Order: sequence, then C-alpha cells, then structure tokens
Amino acid sequence: MKSQAVALACFALLTASCATTPKVTFDADPSADFSAFRTYSWAYTSVPQGVNPLLTQRVKAAIEATLATRGYTQVAPGGASGDFAVGFTLGSRDRVEVSSLGSYGPYFRPWGGWGGGFNQVDVRNIT
Repeated sequence: MKSQAVALACFALLTASCATTPKVTFDADPSADFSAFRTYSWAYTSVPQGVNPLLTQRVKAAIEATLATRGYTQVAPGGASGDFAVGFTLGSRDRVEVSSLGSYGPYFRPWGGWGGGFNQVDVRNIT
C-alpha cells in the first residue's frame, strides 16, 4: 500500500513537471516611479478580434486582482485616464517542426536486387 502511494506521488510529480507555463514578458519605463501612481485604466476595452472573450476576461480579472492587492484602483471606464494604462496581448504562433529519422538502407527488394537507402523526413505544423 505504501509503495502504491509513493508511485502515485512520483507520477503526480512527473505529470506536474511536464506542464508548460506561459511566457510572460512586460515593458515599463525603468525611470518611472510607481510608488507615486495610485490609479490605472485599461489601454483598450474591447476584446481583440479572434481572441477568446472568456480567456480575455479571465486574464483581465487576474490582472485587476493583482493590482488591487498592490493598492492600485481602477478608474471608471470612459472616465478620466489613470496614472498608468494596462494592456495585454494573448496569442499563439505557428511554427514548422521538421525531424529526420535518418537514412534507412540499403535494403533488399523482392522484385529485383538491392535498393538504395532513403531518408524519412517528418514535417509538422505546430501552433
């Protein structure tokens, strides 16, 4: 029973270590004194075309919660602009992955003699 629990814990740890985390980058003026800022506004209010609205809403709510814990207050939408504006982008990029399994051969062809080797190349489009 104890060995099953250890095996299950190891499996859970390995599974969790395989999870990918999103790449987060940010840009801010290094000379800005954020201690003087108290309010913020959103750089845009509509959901960009082609972006999942639910995902956008969740990211926006997470940002708002984090800013609230740091003492920042959001100004009313459509009102005056805040001390700073917050914006974010969500997206994915397409890439082509090419892998080669190496050369095979030579091999014997039943219909006559030996054939030369060949190289199998696998090409995949990945988002």
